[in-house]
Amino acid sequence: MDTGQIVNYIHDIRARLTSKCSLLMKSLHSASSRSSPRAKTGRSASRSPSAARSPSRSFPALFFAGVGIFAGASIFHMWHLSSLFENDRFFSHLSQLEREMTFRTEQGLYYSFYKRIVEAPSFFSGVMEIMHDTSTEFPNEVNFINRFNLYPEMFLAGIYRIYATITEFLDITTVQCFRVNRGAGHSPVTACVGLGDPFYLYLLGVFGLNGLLLGVLFLTGWLLSENIGGGVITLLCFLFNHGEATRVMWTPPLRESFGYPFFVMEMLAVAYLLKTGCRSWQMSALVGVTSGLFILQWQFAPFVLLTQIGVLLFLFIACYLDYSLLRAIVQGLFYSLMACYFLLCCNSFLLTSAYGIIVIALFLLMEFFAVRKVPLAERFGYMTGWQMAGFIACVLLVPVWKMAVGGADDAHIWQIVRAKFTSWKNFHTMLYMCAPEFDFLGVEVVGKLCRTLLLPIGVMVCCTVKFLVTRELLTDCSCKCHPRKACLHVAHGERRVGTPNPSVLYDTPVCSARRSHMGYFLYRTPKRAQSNGKPGENGQPVSAVSLDVHYILLQGYAFTALALLIMRLKLLWTPQLCIVASLVASRSIFGFLRRSWHLGMVVGLMSCMLPVGMHNLREQHKIMGEYSNYPLEDILTWINNNTVEDAVFAGPMATMANLHLSTGRPIVNHPHYENAEIRERTLKVYSMYSRKSPREVHRIHRQLGVDYVVFENSYCWRKHKAGCAMPEMWDVEEPARAEYEACCWRVAADPYPFTWMYGNDVYEILKV
Repeated sequence: MDTGQIVNYIHDIRARLTSKCSLLMKSLHSASSRSSPRAKTGRSASRSPSAARSPSRSFPALFFAGVGIFAGASIFHMWHLSSLFENDRFFSHLSQLEREMTFRTEQGLYYSFYKRIVEAPSFFSGVMEIMHDTSTEFPNEVNFINRFNLYPEMFLAGIYRIYATITEFLDITTVQCFRVNRGAGHSPVTACVGLGDPFYLYLLGVFGLNGLLLGVLFLTGWLLSENIGGGVITLLCFLFNHGEATRVMWTPPLRESFGYPFFVMEMLAVAYLLKTGCRSWQMSALVGVTSGLFILQWQFAPFVLLTQIGVLLFLFIACYLDYSLLRAIVQGLFYSLMACYFLLCCNSFLLTSAYGIIVIALFLLMEFFAVRKVPLAERFGYMTGWQMAGFIACVLLVPVWKMAVGGADDAHIWQIVRAKFTSWKNFHTMLYMCAPEFDFLGVEVVGKLCRTLLLPIGVMVCCTVKFLVTRELLTDCSCKCHPRKACLHVAHGERRVGTPNPSVLYDTPVCSARRSHMGYFLYRTPKRAQSNGKPGENGQPVSAVSLDVHYILLQGYAFTALALLIMRLKLLWTPQLCIVASLVASRSIFGFLRRSWHLGMVVGLMSCMLPVGMHNLREQHKIMGEYSNYPLEDILTWINNNTVEDAVFAGPMATMANLHLSTGRPIVNHPHYENAEIRERTLKVYSMYSRKSPREVHRIHRQLGVDYVVFENSYCWRKHKAGCAMPEMWDVEEPARAEYEACCWRVAADPYPFTWMYGNDVYEILKV
């Protein structure tokens, strides 16, 4: 190839990139190409050539502005999270043992696997150790890559080992240590800071990923509103409501800290696919990769994705979503599910979850039986045999498959939902429902979101969308079109000539004597597209609400229901509200307002939000604390100095995680409650707080192979609300013993047949 050919080749690549960038900017700013309200009144909406700017010319400035905001927001959020974490615990001045103690409950359990891989002779020996672990659920040998979602710990431990090897080879100092005086009565400790310390590289990975989360939220808001200002509104809303939107600064090692950023990326990929109508394998692969990364990070991911597949199925049945688009998404979700199943060492939980079963059923129906959608019509009689069979299969296959393979790991989730709405309950559901974060959504949370105007803006956007679709219903209603015929026309993949975006099904609802809102969804039909793809021609207006907007709003409705049910899930709901708030800047939604009025409304809302939001940020940075837990430190030190390395311990779940992390001693129970066997083990260990006799409890612990029990007497009386003390929870499990004295009170007075070994004001060590 000579020089001339190379130059021509480079020019050809440059021309193609310019063309693709122009198409991207047109999709992001399609609202600006639509007819303005003034054009409808007959006034001229044209601009002079000097005032008009083509997308290709405006692309560099807009691109670099977007990149700058994305990078700036990500870096700022990473700094914000790390500052809050440091201020809350004074982490830089804690010893190694104190730092490990700050990771309570599941946090300590997850970090212990990272620590073991870092301290192992080699990376692969550390991985093999956690794949054949006998110390975390003694005496069972468990593959914890299969049981837990430990890929974040494996990845960060590998990065740390590479970093440590390189810096050691180059003789670069990466750690600075100093002595900290803890005051009278406590010995001084040594604290180390720097990326050479395993804690700091781990935290950098967590906070770096969640810093990126804010940038991805900005991109999602930009895409949804077709306006870079919408993206800015999203990130400001997230920061102003930071305390209600995330808890990563307080609990870094939790799975949601790693998983949720990937879910937002997956949601962005799905929204982009729905907006552009791109059915290429690349877009399907992007959805698959992001959903796969989400599943690998968080065991709760199948439940979150279940709401997403439910929303997509609703849009599909209601004739919003094209068959080929749904097929592209389902393909990505199916292949990612299969990949995660093998990457998690054949984790049966994925295939027995409701999400896994529905995705597999949809994939098989769409790929092998070529089922096409038929919308819900006036009666279910319109549905063909295949659609009815598929519907019945998706509903009935879940419990049938679970009964066949014995998948009971997620049974406690459905039991919690059942207990929320009925009087039924058991010990496991009481453990959840007595925790404040699993209660119903509190009024104070709603009040905080209202003070920052986030919730009112979200409600206003939703009401505006309802107004738009209702107006289209009343304006474009035509009794001549038949709902079933029109829907089937598009359902079988027929494209009309000149349709600019085949994925967006423009609607012409059917005349009905009952023009109810539900009737609108049941009778929704595609609107005839324009002859040349330009809005406003041939008397055919373009639908103001695009498919990605419908998806995001319905996903928000699903998260609203979950948050109302379980307060902890507000961490899904609040960021979704921030994304929905971006639509306040969308000309597609608020195009019925004059531009000046619309701009004034947005500026006014942001001006009202700014003082409260800045106050919230200042209050967060005013949190100053210093972690200390001398009773727990005392017990862990005694265990390290006075017990053999293979001594087996049992006790409260939160304490067991810290004990295993800091002493390495085998334990029989731990806080990871998403496994049926470990729930039954915990029930046996917690018999210490039941109304059984001490001899019976002693026998249960001997059967578990326990050598020592960590006894916390406060569990006998501590409770969040009425009926939530541990003996009262056992009264639900064993009502026949409700009149007996609790075992913990009897053991506190006389530990026999246990032997008292050591104790302080909070903890006691009893030998079995």
